[in-house]
Amino acid sequence: MEMLKSLNNAMEYLEAHLCAEWDPGKVAEIACVSADSFLRFFSYMTGMSLMEYIRRRRLTLAAQELNCSK
Repeated sequence: MEMLKSLNNAMEYLEAHLCAEWDPGKVAEIACVSADSFLRFFSYMTGMSLMEYIRRRRLTLAAQELNCSK
């Protein structure tokens, strides 16, 4: 259960720093695993790489901003 909580905290960190620079080492530290382990686990759980997730989230936010500016 602690592992899930740690991973949720790491995802909250990523979401909070989505449009800014973020530190992969910090994300792994929050998740209480090594950076490589976090990347593998993230990919296994989501079916996409962490960078692909961030890219998609940033595009979603940009699309929402464009939609709201109409």
